[in-house]
Amino acid sequence: MTKTVKKQMIFKAFLSYVPADRTSAEKLRAILSERDDVRLVALDVRDGEKWQTKLSKHLLGADLFIVLLSPDALRTSWLLQELGAAWGKCKAMIPIKTQPDVGTPVSLDGLVYFEMEEALKPENWDLILAAFEGVLQGSHFNFLTRNPLH
Repeated sequence: MTKTVKKQMIFKAFLSYVPADRTSAEKLRAILSERDDVRLVALDVRDGEKWQTKLSKHLLGADLFIVLLSPDALRTSWLLQELGAAWGKCKAMIPIKTQPDVGTPVSLDGLVYFEMEEALKPENWDLILAAFEGVLQGSHFNFLTRNPLH
C-alpha cells in the first residue's frame, strides 16, 4: 500500500509597511524567513527605478498580502492603494495592528485582524497559515472570517 504524504503549501508573501514601522516589519520578516513554507517577496528598489511598477509586480505575484496597520500607515495614501490592489486581485490578506487601539483603513465586516503581539510569536504562524491554506484552496473569501488563534 502506498502512503500518501500531504504536500505543504509554500506561500509567497508580500509584507507592506511604512518606514516608521521598519523595526516591527524586520522582526516579523525574521520570523517568516525562518519558515520553510513562506517566501517573502523582496522589494529592492534602486535609485532611478520605477518603484510603483516594481511594487505592483511583486504584490500581484504574491499569495499573501501581509500589511502592518499603524497610526503612521493610516496617514498614507499608499495603504489604501495597496489594500485596494490586493483586494481587487483577490490576494489573501493578513492585516496586523501594530497597536491594539489602532484604527482600520476600511470597514470590512468579518475581516480578522491580528495583533502585533500575536504575529511576533513564531508558533502562531502554524495556525495562521493553516487557516489561509484553506482560504486559498477553494474559499471565495480572500480573508479569514474567524481568528485561528482564539
